[in-house]
Amino acid sequence: QKRAEAKAKADAVAASRRARSGFMPRLEALERRLSALERTENRLIIGESGFSFDSDRDLLFTEENLRMAERSVQLLEHQAEERKARKAYMPLFDELKPRAEALGVTLEHSYERVYLSGDTFSGGYRYSKEGIASMLSALDRLEAEAIVREEETKAKEAKAKAEAAERAAQALEASRRAQ
Repeated sequence: QKRAEAKAKADAVAASRRARSGFMPRLEALERRLSALERTENRLIIGESGFSFDSDRDLLFTEENLRMAERSVQLLEHQAEERKARKAYMPLFDELKPRAEALGVTLEHSYERVYLSGDTFSGGYRYSKEGIASMLSALDRLEAEAIVREEETKAKEAKAKAEAAERAAQALEASRRAQ
């Protein structure tokens, strides 16, 4: 049993050594991508019979292992893009905070999005030009709705005042006739 396991492992290592040259272009591309990210904690170490990536050690040169490393680098690249976008757009979103607060809506940052939330509205916006444009549109709409509500309230108050004045005038007229 142990001898069979040892032979299977030795065969896998030998196959990995033979496959090394075929995987080198992709591994070298991964090294360049990692270098561009300037992240020292994510390292790719290429050996004779396998490679190590991050905390995964002694990976054989197989399609599955290489795809796993490529997906990991792709995720790291995506995270770097998200950090860059957040850094660039966070100040622009923060400039909109007074408008949001004037409407009774809070503006809160998360890792991937900025959220507006209030009693009657909530929405999330990505750190991007499109996210800024969408939030501006939402704030414009909320401000327009607030103006309409304010005008409706003023109209109701004016109508109530007019009706109260009319009732007072009628009461005064009725009291004069009664005399």
